[in-house]
Amino acid sequence: MNDILLRACRLEDVERRPIWFMRQAGRYLPQYEEIRRGRNLEELFMDVESSAELTAIPVWELGVDAAIVFADLLTPLTGSGIRVVYYASGPYVPEAKDVGELVRRLRRFEPNSVHYVYETISLSRRYLSDSVPVIGFAGAPYTLAVYLVGGMEKDAGRVRALMRMGDVWGDLMDSISEMTRLYVENQVESGARAIALFDTLSFTLNAEQFERHVVRETRNLVSAIRRLGVPVIYCVRNPLHLLGSIGPLGVNVVAVDWTVDIAAAWREVGYSIAIQGNLDPSVLLSDKRSIIEETAKILVSTSSRRGHIFSLGHGVHRETPISALKFLVDFVKRWGA
Repeated sequence: MNDILLRACRLEDVERRPIWFMRQAGRYLPQYEEIRRGRNLEELFMDVESSAELTAIPVWELGVDAAIVFADLLTPLTGSGIRVVYYASGPYVPEAKDVGELVRRLRRFEPNSVHYVYETISLSRRYLSDSVPVIGFAGAPYTLAVYLVGGMEKDAGRVRALMRMGDVWGDLMDSISEMTRLYVENQVESGARAIALFDTLSFTLNAEQFERHVVRETRNLVSAIRRLGVPVIYCVRNPLHLLGSIGPLGVNVVAVDWTVDIAAAWREVGYSIAIQGNLDPSVLLSDKRSIIEETAKILVSTSSRRGHIFSLGHGVHRETPISALKFLVDFVKRWGA
């Protein structure tokens, strides 16, 4: 197996920078619509063969150093009997239940009800002949709470209000964390070699709110995942004001977006943690000169120590030319360590 990504997660020596992309199994792929064949997203996620193919294609087409399972952040909620609706703007949970009912449903999470995710991981490993690791993923507790309570607008203000309600907030975070732990455990048992934990809505908190109401549950979940023997990649957006609190979470890797200077962010979270990122995805919609210039800046600024994983600062834009991604992968691979 090409384990360069896993070695970088562990701050071990690597011969070059590993590279992969969030949303690399997505709509920019020429094969995506052909494989989808007009089906809705729920049907596509449940089709193990199609999902495994979409998981594997970026490795075959781009030469990235890892696959990430084709699934959705809210998939485990359906295993608790919570309805998820998919619109063009993204998934959301209809506002039909109070928080107490949500907690009761979350506590009834049945891991086998989303067996298709685990089967997709297993099948994609076979498609890839275990040539690269398959990354599993889940939402972090706070970000899932916003999806659960915030409605179509993902109104984080509703969630912050719950933080003032003591046991209500604690019960919600506990139940989300336990559901996620079970979901991730089954992904690892199916062959996921790393877990990406997406906390992409944590920027809606100030540093004090994050410390008081989110850190403990997130740290406990990270610890439980790491006990499974896999590294945790913690993915955030607009993280500048939270970096000092992210370091103590116990994650192996922090994935930052393009709104921060990656070298400064690394200093802030601490060099005992690897860092991932952070090219602006829009750069790939421009010319090769811009791709080279912006990529080189990141590679140079992170060259003095082990543990940098090259990636975009967020997911691949759906209009990204596959030729631009191939060019970027080849450029990063030629750069070296």
